[in-house]
Amino acid sequence: MAAMCAAEKLLNRRHAAIKPQANTCKKIKPREMVTKKTGPQGGIIKARLPVNIAPPENRRMQSRTANEACEALQRRRAIKNMAFYAADGCPTNVDIIEQINAHFYLKERHPKIEVSDVTFKIENMNIRASQLPQGSVERNWISRYNVMIHNVELIERRLLNIEDHEVILMQLFPMERDHILKLKHFEIFVAGLGEEGIFTKSQANTIAKLGVTTEEYDKGAQFTGLSVHPHAHRRNPTSIATFDIPKQPSRANASFSPHPLQSPDRDPHYYLRTLVEAAAYKQNFWKGYFFPNACSQLDSYFQAHKLSQEGFLLCPTLTDYKRDWTHRESRTLQRGQLICELLFKYDNNSLTDYGIIRAVRATYVQIPGQPFFNAEDLESFLYHRIPESGLDIFNIPDILTLHPENDTAFSTARLRQHVIDGLLDRAELFEAEEQQRCLDIEHSFAEFEIARKKDMSAWQRVKASVKTMFGRMEIVAPFDPFAPEHCEEEEEEEKGKEVAPELVG
Repeated sequence: MAAMCAAEKLLNRRHAAIKPQANTCKKIKPREMVTKKTGPQGGIIKARLPVNIAPPENRRMQSRTANEACEALQRRRAIKNMAFYAADGCPTNVDIIEQINAHFYLKERHPKIEVSDVTFKIENMNIRASQLPQGSVERNWISRYNVMIHNVELIERRLLNIEDHEVILMQLFPMERDHILKLKHFEIFVAGLGEEGIFTKSQANTIAKLGVTTEEYDKGAQFTGLSVHPHAHRRNPTSIATFDIPKQPSRANASFSPHPLQSPDRDPHYYLRTLVEAAAYKQNFWKGYFFPNACSQLDSYFQAHKLSQEGFLLCPTLTDYKRDWTHRESRTLQRGQLICELLFKYDNNSLTDYGIIRAVRATYVQIPGQPFFNAEDLESFLYHRIPESGLDIFNIPDILTLHPENDTAFSTARLRQHVIDGLLDRAELFEAEEQQRCLDIEHSFAEFEIARKKDMSAWQRVKASVKTMFGRMEIVAPFDPFAPEHCEEEEEEEKGKEVAPELVG
């Protein structure tokens, strides 16, 4: 026992020697290093939210008390009714919205000046301007009315089509639930108008976000915001799958069941249609699938099909893309490839008119919200838009051969050749008429120059020739009869005519 006690004391001494002690000595600082201790200014440290998180007053979707909730409900209902009445042309509600716009415009123009809060009386209810923050449901209804007024001005200037305005108006002020498009479809529609130059990119994004959803339509005044973010599925990897067209079982291995499998999960046309839609409308997330590059994937399927039809062997990179397409599926594949080629030309600035792409894409790849042109209307539209668009005249027959109305004719060789010959004849006729039109313009311009020089004196001719040789070229903007300045001049003339009789009397 005595030996064990001695051994234990020895171990305790060794452990005490090995145990690290606290470093109480002064820390040696490197040379030429100066450290400054900065305390909190004013003794209060303010916590700041990250940039990607909205302020709490904007994120709070529910009121604190029951009275606030009832007041907010009545306010949303009043603002919504005011916007609908103003859209119908009610002068009282139009004046109120103009006052609200003037207040917020003054506040944005003078951010450093504190603008006093203004109270508006809407449906026997006093609503302060501070209760209409940017991004709120109430403010969205006012923005929808402003978008409608801006679109009406574009229609008066012949910049926006009436049909496009009706589609936008139907999404901003829907009267029936069935007329409401999905946010994705409405975003695609407005993005096409922005790409064409009718709207700016920022205006197109703003209009797309202002579209009424089915959730807002169903809840009415009780709607305070979307319950699910429209792009929430992109952050969930379990709900997104990488796209691939499944291979059909070969005929040698197929069973002779009297009830073959025809479910849409294995229908190749459904998958091909999904790929064509994603490629035509440049979508990376479409119908639950992720497309890294839909146009490139569609081109691989098209090249594999084309080489197989011509009897060539496929290279190893195209072997996985070989499918046995039917006539209907091959036509869909060709339409998608055509639209991808038009998009490629537009990206390379060889095609300058995006409206041609919109019309062809909407007709050949139909999704909700896109217009449809029959073969005759599409042909007339393309021939009217072809001048200075970068599209060759003889590309129009190639485009029109893929119209859905020609699917039946192209199933047989005789009818196919008949349709192609008719399209080529009309293209040649249009080319001859276009050449004659250009010659007439040049002839008229030459006659105008001759007549102008005849009216000039010898000294004026010398000055004109010197200016032509050494002067700078003047770029004259084309005349726009629907420009705002011309409208103001017409209004002033009309006012002058109305005031003139009073002055005479």
